[in-house]
Amino acid sequence: AADVASKTSVVRGTIDVDGGVDGVTITPTPMSLQDVAEAPAEAFALAERSPAVKIWSARYVPPEAPATVPSTMALQAGPFAPDADGIWGVSLPIHQTYELAFRKQGFEPRSYVVHPEAGQQIDLDVVLEPASGSISGIVTGGGGRLENVEVLVTDGHFDDHTVSDHNGEWGVDGVSSSPGYVVVGTLEDYGTDAIVVPVDPGAEVGGVQLNLLSGRSVLAGSVIDANTGEPLGGATITAVNGAETSTTTTLTDGSVGTFQLPQVIAGA
Repeated sequence: AADVASKTSVVRGTIDVDGGVDGVTITPTPMSLQDVAEAPAEAFALAERSPAVKIWSARYVPPEAPATVPSTMALQAGPFAPDADGIWGVSLPIHQTYELAFRKQGFEPRSYVVHPEAGQQIDLDVVLEPASGSISGIVTGGGGRLENVEVLVTDGHFDDHTVSDHNGEWGVDGVSSSPGYVVVGTLEDYGTDAIVVPVDPGAEVGGVQLNLLSGRSVLAGSVIDANTGEPLGGATITAVNGAETSTTTTLTDGSVGTFQLPQVIAGA
């Protein structure tokens, strides 16, 4: 245990979110040098401050066994959740740069870059702000607008579901920012359609068009690393039926590894 402790450093803190911490996930993900170079400047804001300077409240009790990522494992670990008071802690290998991502459905995600060193403790107090974005659109098919179409809006972490109205219109509010939401429309006897929609913080994205065709479907799934079992982002997926070829790429946000192939011929 002492040897493990000498190779790891504790990152801990609190998280504040309206409505309580239920549903909050915290995911540490190892970063490559390219990942670090491409990380937004604000990601480093709290992670680079001097460690162990805050005074914890009287209710704080250090976790007996913080979530631990073994020093020999340069892999994604988690997600894990804070306790009922919003207090969390994770033990990470030293000399490895990690992204700590904090998420809750209906709130803007926050990410911080940390680089634990021997003898260092990093404190992060995180506040999640309510998401104010939205996605809306119209579903058509068979020469007109379609009612009662089930619409799924997903970023690979959280799913939102809604149904089109009598004008074929639908919308989802409280959407957080993401480089790519997958929007899927499904209706019995019509097959399905899907489209990828990026959303900036607070953006109201409208006019998303879904067109359902008879005899078509969506091929959905995920890709994992055969050696580690972890989700693999950025993988190219190709489906061939002998006559047509469909290609897509897995979502890369947080190495989600999920994919959607729209308009695949059903039964092929």
